[in-house]
Amino acid sequence: MGVHGDRRLGGERRSGRLAVLGPLPFSADEIRAVLEPFASARPLPPRAYRDEAVLAFERAAVFGAGSWLCVGREDEIAEPGQWLLAPLTEEGILVVRGADGEVRAFYNVCPHRGATLVEAASGCVARLECPYHGFAFGLDGAPIHHALPGLTPVRAGALHGLLFVCLDAEAPALARALAGAPPWLAQLPRLRRVRRVRWETRANWKLCVENFQEAHHFPVIHPALEALTPCQSSASVLGDGPWFTGIMDLVEGAETVSKSGRRNGRLFIAPEDARRRVCDAHLFPGLLLSLQPDYLLTYRVHPRAVDRTEIIADTFVHASCPEDLDLADVLDFWEQVNAEDRAICERQQIGVGSRGFTPTAYAPVEDGVHAFDRLVAQRYATSLLDADEEEEEEEEVSQPPRPSRLWGIWGRPYIDLSGDIDTSSFPVLDDEIAYGLARVETERTGGSLKWMNVVAPWVHADPYLDYGHVIARFTREEFVRFASLAEDPGALDPDRRGEYTFGDETDHPLTPAQVRYLLYRHGVYWPWRHAYHLLENQRWEDKHSGAGKGFSAEARAVFPRTVAFVEGLPFTEIGRAVIFGLEANDHAPLHRDSEPGQALSVAQSISFSPRGNKRLYLVDPEGGSRTVVQAPVYWFNDMDYHGVLPDPFFRYSVRVDGVFEPAWVRALERKHRR
Repeated sequence: MGVHGDRRLGGERRSGRLAVLGPLPFSADEIRAVLEPFASARPLPPRAYRDEAVLAFERAAVFGAGSWLCVGREDEIAEPGQWLLAPLTEEGILVVRGADGEVRAFYNVCPHRGATLVEAASGCVARLECPYHGFAFGLDGAPIHHALPGLTPVRAGALHGLLFVCLDAEAPALARALAGAPPWLAQLPRLRRVRRVRWETRANWKLCVENFQEAHHFPVIHPALEALTPCQSSASVLGDGPWFTGIMDLVEGAETVSKSGRRNGRLFIAPEDARRRVCDAHLFPGLLLSLQPDYLLTYRVHPRAVDRTEIIADTFVHASCPEDLDLADVLDFWEQVNAEDRAICERQQIGVGSRGFTPTAYAPVEDGVHAFDRLVAQRYATSLLDADEEEEEEEEVSQPPRPSRLWGIWGRPYIDLSGDIDTSSFPVLDDEIAYGLARVETERTGGSLKWMNVVAPWVHADPYLDYGHVIARFTREEFVRFASLAEDPGALDPDRRGEYTFGDETDHPLTPAQVRYLLYRHGVYWPWRHAYHLLENQRWEDKHSGAGKGFSAEARAVFPRTVAFVEGLPFTEIGRAVIFGLEANDHAPLHRDSEPGQALSVAQSISFSPRGNKRLYLVDPEGGSRTVVQAPVYWFNDMDYHGVLPDPFFRYSVRVDGVFEPAWVRALERKHRR
């Protein structure tokens, strides 16, 4: 079968590649269908949930290759010698707190004859000892009084109070790999675990995760949950990385999710602006989090067989809650909900094997399910690409699929919102913004698009200099001079200069002095000369989350009508609002903010140009077409290459990122879908 429509997939991670492991029962066309934009995508083939070869591949390429997997919370091994056993492999991964306070992980196997070292789920020891021949190892894995090798290490680390391990030695560092975590995760107070339960669901692990990603089964499966957090109040926030998040509003009169709907003395753990909602998060592939106003639920999903999934569920409350606090109101509620989910997933496992079942499309509210399925399908497709190279077949299959047209939204290059949002105030807003920009300090941004490798291929050859490339070429002496212009020069080590990332929404924002130095000394081109954040956002990955954010006092004072207009837009939360201005004859180079096939959904953003003279344009991946946006307020898909054409006068627009109101999106789709 030499044509790629019938080609089978297979792979195993070796030396940073997926080498052929064995055929997977998918055609390339089936996987392409999953990777399509949400409106036209088809779900994973039924064989993905029932085939042994698929599970073997997923263990190697989903849970093994490149993934940082959560194994618990840091406070579970707070003291030296405390350890836990994570069920990530057949023998388990041993995670231990060393005498030096460091967290380390090892394969739970003795290097002598292969016996497992521990069987319990957790414990505390002074040293690790093999139960077969008594060989001992230190908490750092080193041999004690014998010549055997030490324990085989596994990468380990902690982030936001959670412990992670990674079975792939070549995967990116933890903080980089898990960028984009929901902001509330870092804002949690000290927690205390009040219950851990384990169970086995007789269903494929992907069905368990997909169930978590949507709420429209609530009215039928979880009537008690629907009564407190109606599915109509839910919304997804889908970014470009391994995190998916969502929110559900509490009904009026409910304080939390429990049998009574009351907190009953439990302290808040959610940030103040999230105490009237539930915040969910999924870290691909198998960590599920649900933040309630007064407690946190975590679920860790471990595949055991094609039709068996182990789930470890923990419940946490504020560490200051009394030990004798009655929690039956919460624990009994979730015991029932978890049992309901388990039962329906098991019924689904039976059904996906039926000859009478053919998946055809996603329901309009299953964007989170599609986001998860895309990440899985991307791993399948990567193996297809490597299998092509290994087998030297006649036709190339590329991953991700590259469209020869704009990805757009609902079959349109962009959505003109001027018929959906009142623009009658734009002349007043234009006057306010022009006067306001003359009164506030703005900043330059957008000068590292080439360095970030997000520009169109042909843009790399243009003569405009990128600050990322400039800084990368600095000698030690030049870097010292550049660092002297930082707010805290001592925080920048010139001997580690290759490790730093500089710029807007990074760990090291450029100071005005550094920007001027890069401009005056090196001629860096800054497309947006006058960027002003009405609502500050620290990380690009958090641009859709409003947690802990608000419009600045200066923005409200200088741009009151503009802020009021933005607050009236159909968002449930706003994570970012920026005025972008270009000087006369400046342009914004063609770039895209996320990669097609890697991005999980169109960005939920609205842009508006009260003066109507900023010419944003969209170009397909081959550069064969150009669509200029002809609308004063619009929504475009930033997976498409986009830029701003030059004009001999100053121009600006305002971009607002956040989470759309679900009902508004559904109405918009009915109106605009082609």
